[in-house]
Amino acid sequence: MSRNWQERRREARRAASGPVDLILRDPLRTRTLQGSLLDVSDHGFRAAHGFAGLTCGQEVDFDHQGRHGRARVAWTRVTQEGVESGFFVLAG
Repeated sequence: MSRNWQERRREARRAASGPVDLILRDPLRTRTLQGSLLDVSDHGFRAAHGFAGLTCGQEVDFDHQGRHGRARVAWTRVTQEGVESGFFVLAG
């Protein structure tokens, strides 16, 4: 990550771990993705998962560490190591 990108963060991130469920609700098909929590902030979280199709602005339901609600995908990064997404919590 570039230093500029890190400086734009508005909230401190805290390391986290454990499973996270991401539920994509679609009128034709609801899909549940299992992932791993990487870090959390007061209004968001970052997770590793296996679905490169998450797009910026897409909304998902989530459940992790006893917290559940609705979040918007802020970004998705696909690398050789896997897929990561950052989420902004809308409710929950």
